[in-house]
Amino acid sequence: MANVINEKTAETGVTASAYNVVQGDAIDSAGSALTGITSGMQITVGNNATVTLGATSSMDNLVETINRDVDGVTASIGDKGELLLTNDTGEAITVGGNTAGSGMTDIKGTAQEGFLALSSADGS
Repeated sequence: MANVINEKTAETGVTASAYNVVQGDAIDSAGSALTGITSGMQITVGNNATVTLGATSSMDNLVETINRDVDGVTASIGDKGELLLTNDTGEAITVGGNTAGSGMTDIKGTAQEGFLALSSADGS
């Protein structure tokens, strides 16, 4: 959709950018900080093949593993220690498999759709 809008920017003065941000919880259901220890967590970006992650040992290791193994998404740790998954394409991000320890349990199995941001050349 962003590409279609941007093809008409010269006529409309409007530009579009697509993105997605998926934020996990910072604490588990018992109120403890998340460990990042997972095995078998799955991530799908858009229509790409689902990637099943191997065992991880910490939140930093989970982020490193996602960034190494999953195309189309960037993982980072938020200010509160939560897992963040982002992209600049707007493609949906789906998390599944064993999500324990990742903070993504509440969204497990549900595609998190992307967003479209619009701006105009004249500021209107």
